[in-house]
Amino acid sequence: MRSTLSVIVGFVLYVAVSCVDPYNPPEITSATNFLVVDGIVDMADPETRIKLTYSQNLSEQGLPSPETGAQVTIEVENGPVFTLPEIAPGEYSASGVSVDDGQECRLRVRTASGTEYLSDVVTTKLSPPIDSITWTVRDNNLEFEVTTQDPEGDSRYYRWKSVETVMYHSAHHSSVIWDPEIREVRTRTPQENIYYCWKTTPFSTIEVFSTNGLVEDAVRKHRVFSMRANSWKLMLRYSLLVRQYVIDQNEFNFWTELRKNTESIGTIFDPQPTQVTGNIHSVNPSGPKALGYFSLGRSVEKRIYIGVSNLPRPDGGYERPFPTCSPFAVDTIPYLEYLGGHKTELLLNAVYEGPVIVGYTTSETHCIDCRIVHGGVPVKPDFWE
Repeated sequence: MRSTLSVIVGFVLYVAVSCVDPYNPPEITSATNFLVVDGIVDMADPETRIKLTYSQNLSEQGLPSPETGAQVTIEVENGPVFTLPEIAPGEYSASGVSVDDGQECRLRVRTASGTEYLSDVVTTKLSPPIDSITWTVRDNNLEFEVTTQDPEGDSRYYRWKSVETVMYHSAHHSSVIWDPEIREVRTRTPQENIYYCWKTTPFSTIEVFSTNGLVEDAVRKHRVFSMRANSWKLMLRYSLLVRQYVIDQNEFNFWTELRKNTESIGTIFDPQPTQVTGNIHSVNPSGPKALGYFSLGRSVEKRIYIGVSNLPRPDGGYERPFPTCSPFAVDTIPYLEYLGGHKTELLLNAVYEGPVIVGYTTSETHCIDCRIVHGGVPVKPDFWE
């Protein structure tokens, strides 16, 4: 099992204190850096991963510093103690960590300087299945909604993470390629495709909901993600993976408060307007604070696919995925000029006069290679349908 930060779905917390007025109180410019623990662990994953960094105040630039050389363990009540070795600066991971559903455990961290932290005792929670993921177009947005229920009424507090995968193609199709081994232009093989790409992006938005106070422990058509209905991402084929977690009331309150803060700022990578500490504390009551949350749960997931033919055409059409590329912006390189040149251009097709090749068509590289503009990869994911 892994922390959700390592998958598509994760927890990122760079916590500092900020204020509305330009005045900077001492906490903002203080040299104190608190340990930040990314400890949201998903039992459905084969690897357990905990990330340790240090918070930054508003005057600091760059990435947060990792805590290296720490001792990280997960202690299971009346069970084993699992040690997570450091696999990268500030990242501690192990496979084979086994905690039964409903079993209690806690996280222990001892930093390289000797400061020791313990989390509150948490209980692993199993999520009920997702009944459905549906979509609707509302106010020029495409909204994805989740429906789930727990007939036993034991869940009540839910959290969701989403990961999108977009299939798209470049503005121009390259059917031929220069082969330096045979010193000829030949047809591209399927493995040399640079026309179709897939890009997978996990979202860090915080989506939580509680059925506490409702008669039924049921969530019906709760919006977990939305996007512009005219997005270029919808022009070919789009997929959204939704992963669902059941959490307890304390964790629900933690995410709710964090969401309030990040909505007022923009993203969870920005300084927070209030301090959100979590459930991890120094063993020494007078010791330095830790920020973050430790929990274990077993998630469930469901995926939805949408093709452009499934959607109503938006007013004004879709955004152009390559706005600087024109389908008519094609040049022709004479055959002998290409063979005598550096052969750095990406080629589209051969140009014939009768049976004789007299040149090759080309265009700007970023209009031909689908990897350049949007950062996708020309390899279809194993899960793709």
